[in-house]
Amino acid sequence: MRRPSLRGTAFYFFFAFALLLSLISAAVLVFLCFSARAREVLEKLPFHSFWFSYPAYSTTGSIACFWVLGAVVAVSLFAAFSVLRARSMYMRSPSPALLYFIVYIFSVCMEGLRGLAIWLYTAERAIPLIVPISRAVYASRFAGQLALLLTALAMLEMKYKKRLVLLGVLFLVSFAIAVSIPMDNTTFLSSFTYKLGDEQGVGFADLALGILTAAGMAAAGYARKRGRFYLMAGASVLLFVGRQIISFTVPPVLLAAGPVLIGTGVVVFLMELGRVYGEPQSG
Repeated sequence: MRRPSLRGTAFYFFFAFALLLSLISAAVLVFLCFSARAREVLEKLPFHSFWFSYPAYSTTGSIACFWVLGAVVAVSLFAAFSVLRARSMYMRSPSPALLYFIVYIFSVCMEGLRGLAIWLYTAERAIPLIVPISRAVYASRFAGQLALLLTALAMLEMKYKKRLVLLGVLFLVSFAIAVSIPMDNTTFLSSFTYKLGDEQGVGFADLALGILTAAGMAAAGYARKRGRFYLMAGASVLLFVGRQIISFTVPPVLLAAGPVLIGTGVVVFLMELGRVYGEPQSG
């Protein structure tokens, strides 16, 4: 009987972990609905809005937190199953662009850690674990954006023979950034992570990576005379905006748009990557 390869085993391990996080977040959402004490805790969480501003009032309603967790459940479940489709495409056409995009999808799955964090916080269980969980969430966001940037570089046909080494560097850089960012472990936000000590710096770094990614994909479209790369550049903007939305506590209508934008971006990427790198002449 043929044994699964090490890479295949690693993929299914991470897939199972990502799916487990999604299911935990869904279970936590149900738990919060039936726990009056948990809802009282949610009402006391500081509002986490765009542009890193904190309103004069210090708390937000528990309903807003339910919307945040609902967005987390939706986007993590969608990503968990989307990665299966991405892997099947990669097995037929093992292009580096698809590999790096799979890493991005896995990074979206890690948003499910926020569900675990809010459960630990409301249940007052292993509170010290929430700090490394928060750092893991921020690390996954950097890793995802860096993976998209690598996807753009692959579209520009910049050749890298050691793909796994490049991914290893990506994870190390993301981990180093997340660990080095100052964090206020006394302020747990309504976005279910601890407050960063330098939100402006993180925001500008994230924005710079998003702009570089879209510009790189647009440059690939211009250099290779293929309009599909322009579509993927637009999809990368959708992914960036969608992820920013689900990272904050915003009005419900806007928050609901986060998973929709991410879902649309992932679908467009998979369609266009399949059409470009699935063609025989593209190798």
